Parts: sequence; structure tokens; C-alpha cells
Amino acid sequence: MHIVTVIPLSRGISKDVLTYFSKELVTPGSIVTIPVRKKTVYGLVVGIRDATEIKSDLKTLSYNIKKISTVHTHSFLLDSFIRAIHKIANYHASSVGSTLSAYIPNAILEQSDQLEKISNTETPPSFYETVLLQSTDEERYATYKSLVREEFARGKSVFFCLPTTEDLKNAHAVLEKGIEKYAYVLHARLSKKEIISIWNTLITEPHPVLIIATSSFLSIPRTDISTLIIEKESSRSYKMQ
Repeated sequence: MHIVTVIPLSRGISKDVLTYFSKELVTPGSIVTIPVRKKTVYGLVVGIRDATEIKSDLKTLSYNIKKISTVHTHSFLLDSFIRAIHKIANYHASSVGSTLSAYIPNAILEQSDQLEKISNTETPPSFYETVLLQSTDEERYATYKSLVREEFARGKSVFFCLPTTEDLKNAHAVLEKGIEKYAYVLHARLSKKEIISIWNTLITEPHPVLIIATSSFLSIPRTDISTLIIEKESSRSYKMQ
């Protein structure tokens, strides 16, 4: 038997980690479903120990450890992304689970067993800078198009973040010209099947890509994304609890 530490992926749970047991060997990064109070929620496994190693500690517990309901898939998130989520949660005095749930679409959690496996190879730290661009829509988008092509030439991908679905569609029509094969749009109005298909394509595509999506898709595990463009950064649609 294994004792598993899980982050509940729900905005209604204040605790960062919960403990469960599993007869099945589970690896850190796996997505599981767990019983919490009177409901079942998704959880992210962050630690696992053999029960025999902590047998004496288990006997002193004043409560019964519940069993993991279902193991859905093994790790599909980058370790660097998980570390970033911890920093974001700490900055906003929020739980790690509620922060994670804001950046992983429900369709991905529900269909995680259909995701392609990823290579969790760490990329070396690199220098980055923040650039603020204030100009007309036409001038901004001309700059964006030039920037995307420069990054493609360097073998790097670009994430273009927008607050609403309509914004995404408009941006895609402008930015995809000349790179139609490598420009992808992701948003919550797509079907689960479409989201899974595009997600898997993005994981396996060796060529640099332009991802045009809402912030909930920032969890896409591509290690070659070198530029993040946040358009309409003052929009209320970006704000959440």
C-alpha cells in the first residue's frame, strides 16, 4: 500500500495538500480523483511513500485515511510549471489547488488519459525582459507578427494570451497569415475532443508554434515557448477570485 500526497484541484478547498492511500503505484504528477467531504474532485499527486516506511506514524493518526477513487493518467505537466504555480499561489495568498485549477482546463482534467506523454526535460534558465507596447491596434499587431517570425527563426514558440474567445478569433485571423500550419487557437468553447486533439498536436509538433489562447491554457507543456504576449491586459475578463 502507498500513502499519497495530493493537491485538490478545486477552488472550494482551502487546504493545499491532502493524504490518501492507494494499492496502485502512482507517480508524482498523476491526475487522480479523490473524495473530499461529500463530493469527488480531481487532484494532482505531489508525493508518494510506501506505507511500511511510516507504519508507526499511521497508527497514531486520529482519522482514517481515505482511498484514492481513480488514477486517470500519469504526469502531463512540466515540473517548472508546478513550481511557478506554487509561487503564484504564495503571492496571492491562495491555495495551490485553486491556482492550478485556474490554469488547467476542465476538458484536460476529464480526458487526461487521452493525452500524449511528455518529456519533462528541464530547460536551462535564461535572461528575460518585460516589454510594454503602447500603440494603435494596427501597429501592435504588425509588431506581434514580426516578433513571431523572429522567434520561429530562432526555433522558439510564442504564446499569445487574450481574455475572450472573440478576441482570439480576431487575433488568429491577423496573425496566422503565412504560418497557418503552425498557428493554433484554444478556448473553452471548443469541444473536449477538439481541445485534446490540439493539445496533443502541440505536444508532438517539432516545429515552433504560435499558441493563441486564453490564460487557462498556459499549462501546455512545451519547453520552447520563449515569448508570452498578453494583449488587452487591463480586461476584466482576466480577473478571477
